[in-house]
Amino acid sequence: MMKKIILLLTLITGLFSCGSKKSEESQMGKDEYYTCSMDPQVVEYKPGNCPICKMPLTKVKKNSSLGANEIEISDQQMQLGNITIHSVGSRSFSDQGTMTGLVKLNETEVHALSAKVMGRIEKLYFKNPGDYVKQGQPVFEIYSEELNVMKQEYIQALKNQQAFEQIDINLRETVTAAKAKLLLYGLTEQQISALEKSPVTDRTEYYSPFSGYISEIGASEGQYVMLGQEVMKLADLSTVWVEGQAFNTRMMAVSTGDKVQINFPESELKSSEGEVEFVNPVSASGSRLTQFRARVDNAARLLKPGMVAYIALSKPGGKAVVALPENAVLRIGGKAIVWIKAGKNKFKRVSVEAGAETNGYVEITSGISPGDEVVVTGAYLLNSEFVFKNGATSMEGMDM
Repeated sequence: MMKKIILLLTLITGLFSCGSKKSEESQMGKDEYYTCSMDPQVVEYKPGNCPICKMPLTKVKKNSSLGANEIEISDQQMQLGNITIHSVGSRSFSDQGTMTGLVKLNETEVHALSAKVMGRIEKLYFKNPGDYVKQGQPVFEIYSEELNVMKQEYIQALKNQQAFEQIDINLRETVTAAKAKLLLYGLTEQQISALEKSPVTDRTEYYSPFSGYISEIGASEGQYVMLGQEVMKLADLSTVWVEGQAFNTRMMAVSTGDKVQINFPESELKSSEGEVEFVNPVSASGSRLTQFRARVDNAARLLKPGMVAYIALSKPGGKAVVALPENAVLRIGGKAIVWIKAGKNKFKRVSVEAGAETNGYVEITSGISPGDEVVVTGAYLLNSEFVFKNGATSMEGMDM
């Protein structure tokens, strides 16, 4: 009997002891826990060492008066962390920024010189890309049986007209038709007139109808070319394109016709004004970038394709928006976060929507209002302290 009583008392004592221990752990879990300064994701409810870095865990007391997204620090931490506050207000935001671009040919001023007939290229008068060709200069010489036949037809039509004039038969239409065919196949009036005065040769020179710099050569001497095949391209460099790309948020403030200032570090021109003439309506695949193009005057021919350009995008007449120094906005896990003052030494984290960035400021489109007091310097310290006290998972699930 005595043994049963002793066993019963032991069980009752054990139950009370366990209940007391669980109550203590529950109270500890509610008011304090242990974590690691190096690995704040580690959370334990008893002293010990970090399972990751083996350093002693630090006891952290929770402040029940703080909200889920709030933190309170000491005066010493305020001073050491150089925490400074900025009162949110409206700011003139002109949306300026500098992007890197490249000088390129103005494709609307590039002209192709093509073979007017089938034949063999016997001679190229210009063989190097970059050579300058004046209007009216010979560019290549071709041998074409088809063209030689047309020359003979024209000479024969002239002879027939002269012969039949004596018997009042007019063959002028035949001569006109034969001449029109030669003009169609690229011969000049001077070349056709020369056929009447000198022996017909089996080679024909072709002359450039415009001036420009050779950008491409598509045939070589001895090569047989087809009708319409490109022999070379000439580019007029009196204007050039400057192409670049920028984030979509910045390009929202740029429109066709806007003036942009462009610097050229590799040119004697140094800087010039350009006009935006194209903004791609489709972003580059897999990115948040928009391609744009500006036209720049190059009358002095100082700008060359391939040169680097720095494009200052600007929109005259800045709008008044809520903007913060870029140091105040933290980028964490794809979100933009700021810390606002919630009391003496007390701060609250807030998710915001960030817009365009310029001159060290970030436009804030939602999340805060004028009059809010935002942490400008020391925001990273506050965030680190918050994660240390609440664990790394505390940054998850924030409302945007």
